[in-house]
Amino acid sequence: MPGQSACAITRPVACWPSQGLCALHERRHHASVRENPASLRLLPFLSATPLLPESVRARGLRLAVQLFDSLLIVRPVGRALVLLAATVVGWGLEGSAYACVAWSLGADGSAFAPWFALATGTLATMIPSSPGYVGTFDYFAVQGLTAFGASHVVALTFALLVHLLLWLPVTIVGALFLVAPTTRRAAASERAVTAERAA
Repeated sequence: MPGQSACAITRPVACWPSQGLCALHERRHHASVRENPASLRLLPFLSATPLLPESVRARGLRLAVQLFDSLLIVRPVGRALVLLAATVVGWGLEGSAYACVAWSLGADGSAFAPWFALATGTLATMIPSSPGYVGTFDYFAVQGLTAFGASHVVALTFALLVHLLLWLPVTIVGALFLVAPTTRRAAASERAVTAERAA
């Protein structure tokens, strides 16, 4: 019923083993779950799993509700179209980087080859591997380019250059953002100490 809380609805089948989950849901996610039937259907499964500790079930419930909340963001058609356009532009720019690297190396084969390498290399990042997808990305990017006739040496050089091009700028920017707040805090502390000594 519209005015009834999600935990009141699901308590008979799910929430009796874990009153803490219901309290958590009541306090933080009542409105979003009530608006999202898919999240409401997931509550009994997450709440009544007897083999998991309550803390794990609570965390799973929070993550599930956050997931469905994020999906609610793209429900408006206009916003979904904007996100779709941004996705197309983003993949187009990344594919263009692949194509530029292949062109600069004089890779043989079809003009579609670097775009296929984009698909194979990106899908390979779903395979568990080392940080930065070292190895999995490179292997499948090489396979994608050689499938269209490029030599193995050119394909390997292509994969390493593309990997470096995609990984290095983001890593540098991330490191700067990681260090910058610490630097600002240190500078602020030094200014505070200096002002205190001057006083």
